[in-house]
Amino acid sequence: MRFFSLIFHLLGSLRKNTPPTQFLVFLLLFLILMIIGVIAVIKAIIPFTYIAL
Repeated sequence: MRFFSLIFHLLGSLRKNTPPTQFLVFLLLFLILMIIGVIAVIKAIIPFTYIAL
């Protein structure tokens, strides 16, 4: 929970202190990195589930 509150705090601070276009660019890049991270975690977990079965 503290991790999510940190992320929301950073996004809120960024929104207050940057122009809207720069915030949207940062948000787009952040979402792309989150998607890549989720895909990487899934690709790392799937082989271990086959080993466990």
